[in-house]
Amino acid sequence: MLMSELVLIERPMDRVAHVVLNRPERRNALTGPLADAFGDALEQLHNDDDVTVIVIRGAGNAFCSGLDLKEFSQDPQPDWVPLFSKKWR
Repeated sequence: MLMSELVLIERPMDRVAHVVLNRPERRNALTGPLADAFGDALEQLHNDDDVTVIVIRGAGNAFCSGLDLKEFSQDPQPDWVPLFSKKWR
């Protein structure tokens, strides 16, 4: 099942869900939109009584390289930067 383009939810077997960070071209580096989609996916699965195991992984060769510093330091800053900083402090 597709959650969004940034985060995928896969159901490979009964009671198991995979949450996949889907920015392999940036080694799944976090941005505000990715973090929001990730949180939404976890909340959706938390509320699903048919899921007892959640596996979190990254698409491509990396799990997650951390914060996407290239996007975070753009001038002008993307709209999500102040919100991300406040939410994840």
